[in-house]
Amino acid sequence: GSSILTLTNLKDGGSYTIIVTDPTSRTYTFSGDCLYSHLAGGPQATSGRTVFTILKVSEADGSHCYISQVGFD
Repeated sequence: GSSILTLTNLKDGGSYTIIVTDPTSRTYTFSGDCLYSHLAGGPQATSGRTVFTILKVSEADGSHCYISQVGFD
């Protein structure tokens, strides 16, 4: 029921996949381990099933998560 996905215990260089099944259309945001979240194409409204892939990278200014999203109705 929430539009915030909290990422915890991600390892540097780790690649992760999250599948969200939600019949309600919403735009998800990410919090937690990543100081910066970079969502390819910017946040997109979703409904049905959505697959997020995440790559966590530590950089000089902090932890970054590079995120891509594919939605399926």
